[in-house]
Amino acid sequence: MAQETLQLILKEVKIAKYFSIIIDSTIDVSRDDQFSLSIRFVDQGGIIREHFLCFEELPGASADNFFDVLKKCLKKFDLDFSMCRGQSYDGASTMSGRYSGLQSKIAYFGRRTKKKVEGIVLTLKKLSETRWASHKRAVDAVYFSLPAIVKTLKKISKGEVPNTKQKTVSEAQGLLLHIINFKFSFFLIMWRTILDKVYILSNYLQNSSINLLTAHSMIQACFTDIDSMRTIGVFMEVKEKAIVFCNGFDGRKQFDEPRCKKIKTNFGESTEVQSISSVDERFRINTYFVILDAFTNVLKYRFEDFSSIVRKFEILDPKKSFEGRPSNEILVEPLIELSTFYQVDVEQENLILEYKSFCSIYNQLIAEIKNKKVFDNNMLKFMIENDMISSYPNLSTLYKIYYTLSISSATAERSFSRLKLIKTCLRSTIAEDRLSNLAVLSIERNVAEDMDYNNVIETFAKMKKRRKTF
Repeated sequence: MAQETLQLILKEVKIAKYFSIIIDSTIDVSRDDQFSLSIRFVDQGGIIREHFLCFEELPGASADNFFDVLKKCLKKFDLDFSMCRGQSYDGASTMSGRYSGLQSKIAYFGRRTKKKVEGIVLTLKKLSETRWASHKRAVDAVYFSLPAIVKTLKKISKGEVPNTKQKTVSEAQGLLLHIINFKFSFFLIMWRTILDKVYILSNYLQNSSINLLTAHSMIQACFTDIDSMRTIGVFMEVKEKAIVFCNGFDGRKQFDEPRCKKIKTNFGESTEVQSISSVDERFRINTYFVILDAFTNVLKYRFEDFSSIVRKFEILDPKKSFEGRPSNEILVEPLIELSTFYQVDVEQENLILEYKSFCSIYNQLIAEIKNKKVFDNNMLKFMIENDMISSYPNLSTLYKIYYTLSISSATAERSFSRLKLIKTCLRSTIAEDRLSNLAVLSIERNVAEDMDYNNVIETFAKMKKRRKTF
C-alpha cells in the first residue's frame, strides 16, 4: 500500500514537471542518523503540495554522505534532477555551506546536469509557411543547437570528417561565415522574441470556445507588444542578449562596418552629406525598424477583414457598449449598421426596440447576476437561462451569429493530423467513404461513445439480408 501511495505522488510530481527538495537528518532511538527527504510541487490545479518520500540511513555526517544518499533516492524514485528548482534544509554548515556544504554540491551537480541538458541538440525543423508554431519551433531548434552546429561546421570545414566531398566542405565554410556573423545572432534573438509573442496568440486562437471580441483583444495586445519593440531601448536589449549568446560559440560581437558609397556631386552642389555616424544606429534604422514595420503590416493585413467584422459586433459587447450606462447614452448607430449587414436575418426597427429594452433589463440584473456568479460573459447563454429568447428574437439571432463565427482554422488542421494516422502507406487504397467515416469516428469519439448502440444495431439488422435460402 505504501508503494502504491508513492507511485501516486511521483506520478503527480512528474506531471507537475518542476519540484523542490526538502532535506534534513535526525538521530533515532538506536543512534542511527536518518536522512529525511520530502518534495514540494504545484499540481495541475495550482495547489501547492508537499509530500514525504523516504527515510535513508546516513553512513556519516559529511556533505559527501548527504549528497550520495540524495542521489541514491532520486535514482530510486526516477526523478530528473534537472527539474529540481529549489532546495531547503537547516542552517548547519554541513547542509548550507557555500563552499563545501551540501548546497554547493547540489549547485555544482545542478550545473553539470544543466550543461548536459543544454548539450542535447534539437532536431532542426523544416520551416512551414502556414503555421506560426512551426516558425517558433524552427527558430528554437537553431537557438538551442547553434553551438553544436558551429562545432560541427568547423570540423567539416577543417576536413576532420572523413569521406567528405570538397563541395560539402565549401558549403560548410560558407555557412560558418554567415553563422558567426553578428547579424545572424541578432536576427535569431530578435525573431525568437517576436515569435514568442505571436506563439501565445496562435495557441489562444486555436481554442474553439473563444469569441470574436476576445480574440480581437488578444490580437490587439499582440500588436501592442510588437510595436513596443520599436524603440532604442529594446534594440539595445536584443543586442546585449545577442552578445551574450555569441559567447557560446565564439561568434562576432559587433556589426560589420559597411563600405561607404561615394556620392557623385555636380558643380555647385554641397559636398556635405548627412550620414549616420554609428554602425548600430545604421543597422537599427535601415534594418531593425524596417523588419518590425514590415512584420506588423503583414499581421495587420492578415487580420484586416477579421477586424472589420469585429468592429461591427462591438455593439453587442456589454462592457464596451451598454453596461452601466443610462439608456440615453447608449448608441444605436453601430447597431443600425450591423442590422443592415444582416438584413436578411433581422428586422431593423424591431431590433432597435429590443436592444434598448434589453440594455435596461441587463443593467438592472447585472449586480444580481454577478453576486450569483452565473455570468460568464456569454450573452446568448444569459438570455437562454433567463428565458429571453422569445422576447428578443432579433437580438438573440445576432448573438447566435456572433458566437457562430469561427476564429481560426485550427479544427481543420487537427483533422489533417488525424488523417495522417488513418490513411497510412499500408492503407493508401482506402475508399473515400470509408476514410471519411473512420475520421468521423476518430475525431468525434466523444459523441460516438455517448450514442445509443441499440439504434445502430437495429439499423444494421434492417439492412439487406445476406442469408440465402436453398
